[in-house]
Amino acid sequence: MEDCQTPTSKKSNIEICDIYDIYGNRTGKTFIRGEPLSDGQFVMVVDVWIVNSKDEILIQKRSPYKKDLPDTWATHSGCVLAGETSQQACIRANANHGTGIST
Repeated sequence: MEDCQTPTSKKSNIEICDIYDIYGNRTGKTFIRGEPLSDGQFVMVVDVWIVNSKDEILIQKRSPYKKDLPDTWATHSGCVLAGETSQQACIRANANHGTGIST
């Protein structure tokens, strides 16, 4: 998929992500999350660790209905959407997981 207008479609929950090269540079191409990448193509993923003053880490239990790693404990993570920076994706990953923590 190339030249997509919007990174997400709220109607169908499709996530469109940039494809990166081995050096972390955007290639100008995109793909729909969940589709396989070719050799030499990479996706950027962020992992948000929320640590309090007691060095405790906030984790969440994944839904038992998740396709990947259902019903397991995890930190907050997600793919960087097309056109997004890794910082923007971290903020979105935190907000979308219902932590109630403002960033």
